[in-house]
Amino acid sequence: MFGLGKGNRLTLLESQIDNARGQRQWPVVFELVRKYAKSNPDSQLEWLIKAEYALDLAAQDTQEVKKLQELIIEHDRAQEFDPDQADDHREQIAAHNAQIKLCRDRIHRNYTDARTALEGARRMDPAHKETLALAGRLEYEDKNMKKAMEYLEAMGNPFDMRPVPVTTPHQTRVILEAQLIRGLCEELGGRHDIATATYTGVLTAAEQAFGGSLTTVDSMSRPIVEKALLRRALLHFSSIDKSIDMLRRCLSAPVELSPETSRIALRVLCKVLLRDTCLESYPFMAPPPSSSSSSGTANNALSPSVSHTSTTSTTTNTSSSSSSSIFVPQDETEEAILALIHLEKYLNPGLTPHQGDLQLFDELCIAFSRKHQYSSIVDVYERSLGHNFLHLHQWHQLALALMSSGRYKRAMLILAECMIRDPTNPCILLLAAKICINHLDQIHDGIEFSSRAVEILAHSNDEYDSHTDMHVHPSSFSSKMWLGRAYLALGTAYSKKSVQSKSYAEREEYQELALVTLRKAHALAPSDHHASFHLALLYADIRDIPLAIQYCKVSLAQDREFVLGWILLALLTSSNKLHRLALQICQHGLEHSPNHPPLLCIKAKLELVLEEPLQALNTYKSIFSQFSHQQKTAPPDPETAESVWRGRMHSGPSSIHSMEAGSETSRSILSGKSRAASVAPALNDADLHPEDGIMGMKGSALSMQVTHQKVQMWLDTAEAFTLAGLFQDAIQCLQEAKALDPTSPDVFYHEGFLLERQDLMADAFQLYQKALSIDCRHLPSIIRTAVFYQRANKAKGATKPTNDPYATIIAASSPPLPPRLRFANGATDTESQDDEGRSPQTNEAHLLAENYLSGALRTDPTSHQAWMELGRLLKDAGQEKRASDCFLRAIELEKTAPIVPFSSIPREIF
Repeated sequence: MFGLGKGNRLTLLESQIDNARGQRQWPVVFELVRKYAKSNPDSQLEWLIKAEYALDLAAQDTQEVKKLQELIIEHDRAQEFDPDQADDHREQIAAHNAQIKLCRDRIHRNYTDARTALEGARRMDPAHKETLALAGRLEYEDKNMKKAMEYLEAMGNPFDMRPVPVTTPHQTRVILEAQLIRGLCEELGGRHDIATATYTGVLTAAEQAFGGSLTTVDSMSRPIVEKALLRRALLHFSSIDKSIDMLRRCLSAPVELSPETSRIALRVLCKVLLRDTCLESYPFMAPPPSSSSSSGTANNALSPSVSHTSTTSTTTNTSSSSSSSIFVPQDETEEAILALIHLEKYLNPGLTPHQGDLQLFDELCIAFSRKHQYSSIVDVYERSLGHNFLHLHQWHQLALALMSSGRYKRAMLILAECMIRDPTNPCILLLAAKICINHLDQIHDGIEFSSRAVEILAHSNDEYDSHTDMHVHPSSFSSKMWLGRAYLALGTAYSKKSVQSKSYAEREEYQELALVTLRKAHALAPSDHHASFHLALLYADIRDIPLAIQYCKVSLAQDREFVLGWILLALLTSSNKLHRLALQICQHGLEHSPNHPPLLCIKAKLELVLEEPLQALNTYKSIFSQFSHQQKTAPPDPETAESVWRGRMHSGPSSIHSMEAGSETSRSILSGKSRAASVAPALNDADLHPEDGIMGMKGSALSMQVTHQKVQMWLDTAEAFTLAGLFQDAIQCLQEAKALDPTSPDVFYHEGFLLERQDLMADAFQLYQKALSIDCRHLPSIIRTAVFYQRANKAKGATKPTNDPYATIIAASSPPLPPRLRFANGATDTESQDDEGRSPQTNEAHLLAENYLSGALRTDPTSHQAWMELGRLLKDAGQEKRASDCFLRAIELEKTAPIVPFSSIPREIF
């Protein structure tokens, strides 16, 4: 076509033919070509039109093949979720395959026709630029890269010539497309530098041809420019900085990108940001100069309005431009979230997305989890169900997101739906067991789910073992590792149930089941440090300290950063009364987890035992400083909008500042200026309404767990102050704990203990009774109540004032008698009573004390304090034989008693 036509008539026909070719109006084109051939019979235009028409038909058939292949994939996927319609889906797949075969036959015929037409054009002019361009396109589409490069190299780049031999928009499109194909061939040949230069040349040529700017590129040439932008951006993976920069330029180019091009560029940018970039290598995005200058761009996919990025408003370290209308990411995660939110807009809710499209929800999950935005992850997967409601993976991920955000009951509802869809999936069963055991305290349900998982996995392993001669590969759930995890979950549930058991026989039964199950878990997965840890914890419960230490050391050898292993080893060492060594173990554990509150609490208690109260108080101070820092830096959780911190009746200064012996409060107490009589009114004045604490919380179980940890920290600190004689500081700590949880029996117990240290017996006893009214199995309150009755029994025979508080207490209190215990000699306490000749007229205080201690031992038969107090009670009553048995048992248990009960270590599935 180059160099054609002199005369107005031929020029007009050429213009009309170019316009019709651009609009793909082939009947009009052929009619105009016949008119043109009459005036210019020596032109190869007719041959070029035939070749271009054949290539256009082949391109349409190629697109049809892609659509049919996508439909086949959809039918394959639908068979998994709709087995009843499997035959219909197979019929549709067969029909689509037949259509694909017909399309490929047509493509082959069209390629043959195009070659014939181009051979005719080359006979007339072998060096014709458009002929070479179409020949290169034909060979590229037919996967013959070598011949395509020969034609394209022979054509060269007409835009490098002076003057440029291009006069019409159609000629421009042909040349641009040829240069683009040349770049694709260079890319396929691995010559990326040459391909990049070629793509840049396409963009430069487009700017020259369309007035010096890409904004004026016509609609027919725009796909070529888009692809050149995209391919140039995708070729810079050798440099992360350059890759990100090129992808940003592609997305913000002054060309209105098609949805497909934007989708590909956004997906690649997200992949580079999430998987190949860290904060140190992240190239920060420069803010736009101003709203007026940025408004002139045609496309700016990485600079959305603030309303489009509300999901990321809770991320930290963000900034905006001077106009406050453009969100500027400050790290790779924020930019990835921004790109993924834009990418989600290209999903059509009315159509089932491809598996690759569904991956963007998983990538959003990764990005939000790095920012600890777990509630946003829940929103992401709830939206994903709108695109593919039947996809089990999305349901599973939604359950995990709900679990991460602390909404365990909702997570169980989602897992119940997953079990209906796939009842034999052990992964779902184990996840449900984990939620039941760790968070919902539904131990029986956890045992049921774990047992079902064990049964399924054991059956799967048996099937695999019976087919090993057939070289059948096991499924992902049929390995010994998964079976070991199922046994570990079941053993953990039995172990936790034994701790919660109300009778000694039930406790022994569950301990035996846990021991058998955990041994199986350890045998199946000997390298799993969790199995070794739970075995050690169970042996600690039954007071087999040597075996417990052995398995605990195995667990720590497998994972030295497992902080619960260090806690257990410290407690086991303290049970051998090696407190200094236990403190060193805590310090070793803190090297791996320096900010772990439970381990710091163990350290503080050991420091108190080693008579280092100031160091213990400093340890508690560091714990609260850590809690305060976490509260300030943690992002707000929509589940805890009505949190306890907003419901507090007061927001006065904490007692952390007075955790030094030189504080004003401490000096006043140590100098004798504080009056013990003022302690009880202060505690009574500190009562808060229930809605101000945990009972009034509308938050998640996760926030309640954190609050429970804070309550325990305040109580431990109060105990340290009480033992140090700093009663006013102890009162402040108890006020903080009571503000967090006004119905905790531990709070009332520590208040009573504080008053008892002040010799305010009657008020202390009333607080112990309050604790027991909340939890009748609260062991410390039971023991202290029994001690009071024991003292009251002694006071019966002594001269006492008429307003003796014990007489009033005994008269007003008559709790039910718990069942009797059986002693080491095999006789019940009633039989021993007869042997000792105890009078049936024993006073009521003695009976109440004995009944309370018997109840304490039913709650925890390993409590050496309860055995010791029972022995003292029986000794005072003259029952020497029974008292001797109790003292021996107390001494035996005290030898293996840790500084903190082993039951304080959580029995959880990790």
